[in-house]
Amino acid sequence: GRVVTDVTDRRLADDLRQRLNDSFRRSATEWRRTFDAVSSPLLVLSAEGIIHRLNDAARVLFREADPSGQPLSVTVGAPPWSSAGPLVEELRATHGSTSREVHDAESGRTWELSAAWVDEKASEDPRIILVATEVTRLLELQAHVRRSETMAAMGAIVAGVAHEVRNPLFSISAVVDAVEATYGAQPELKPYLDVLRGEVRRLTHLTQELFEYGRPTRGEWTDGAVGSVVSEALSACTLTSDKAAVKLEREVSGALPPVRMDARRLFHVFRNVVENAVQHSPQGTTVHVTAEAVEEAG
Repeated sequence: GRVVTDVTDRRLADDLRQRLNDSFRRSATEWRRTFDAVSSPLLVLSAEGIIHRLNDAARVLFREADPSGQPLSVTVGAPPWSSAGPLVEELRATHGSTSREVHDAESGRTWELSAAWVDEKASEDPRIILVATEVTRLLELQAHVRRSETMAAMGAIVAGVAHEVRNPLFSISAVVDAVEATYGAQPELKPYLDVLRGEVRRLTHLTQELFEYGRPTRGEWTDGAVGSVVSEALSACTLTSDKAAVKLEREVSGALPPVRMDARRLFHVFRNVVENAVQHSPQGTTVHVTAEAVEEAG
């Protein structure tokens, strides 16, 4: 009877040890899978800075083999870990937590690197946990928002200036009309009046462009014939070309396909292009404007 009892107890003990081993193994596997499932790159260091463990997200940041068991100094050239040395030294003194932003000029990536000292009361083996969060895209979005806010503020200022300038221009134009109506028969005044009208017209055009710059895009997109927009722009440039003694010749095909466009803004684009060409052409020359459909590779 004694032998049977001893054997039974031994088998029960073996079964218990096996179950405990299986339980530990499952727990270790689950912990490792959970550790690797964390999307943020994560390193666990000993108090001396030896890399104890790292997850999959951290492992891919190393250019060489798995650095487990090696000092943090082997991470030179493997950002963001190569910037973690000062954080680890700080934690050894404070036993707290800290973070800093690090930038890798070679790749253009920026990281928020956080470090924390972990020291359980019953443990004589403290750990340092390093977590890296890439903030490259976030910083890009912040910079984009700042640029948008700056452009919006500039647009508001420009629109305000254009509004203030428009009223004096209207008054000057009215005075020129009055002078011409009263003294227009005197030929010696005509050159001066022509200059005044031309300059007022130029400032009015500039004011309109400032309004366009400060006005939010409404997206007035329609399908239409671009030839008519080109023709309108050329007609608007007639006075400029006459003054510069430059001819305008157009060759606009009537078989142009419809174009998806904002006709109002495209008119200003064409007019500016043609006016630039006229202003930079010698007297007596001709500016040729051609609009035709071109098909390339289908």
